[in-house]
Amino acid sequence: MKKFYHSHSSGFTLVEVLISLALGAFVSIMTLMILTPGLRHVREMRESERLHANAVELVETVSYYVKQSKDFKDPVSSSKLEILFADGTIATVEKIGGNVTLDGQNIATSTTNLAFRQFEKSVQMSFTMKSMTSEFSATTTIARRNN
Repeated sequence: MKKFYHSHSSGFTLVEVLISLALGAFVSIMTLMILTPGLRHVREMRESERLHANAVELVETVSYYVKQSKDFKDPVSSSKLEILFADGTIATVEKIGGNVTLDGQNIATSTTNLAFRQFEKSVQMSFTMKSMTSEFSATTTIARRNN
């Protein structure tokens, strides 16, 4: 009986396997080097978006109460605003620690600065909010509707 031997064996040589592993490692490292800064940038942008959204919420909340007010109480300090309403109630906006509160309820966090300047029929509000990587400052003037 005759035995047939094939001169071609299937599979990869050690050199081919090592070259493919080296190429795979190189591509993986290059991919990580490209993605890492991009992911960091996305994280910073999301944090900046959150900071801006918190600032907008603070301005809208204070604006709502100022527009409904009848008058402002004489300021005790520049970081505290007392808003008088037609029914005799008072709402107080102030900075306590790093938080801005409205009658004791937290409406903004990470606030490093808050200042009010009262005029006859309006109030100017300046504030600064800070996160790990960014800072947002704003100044706005809000007029009362009820004169």
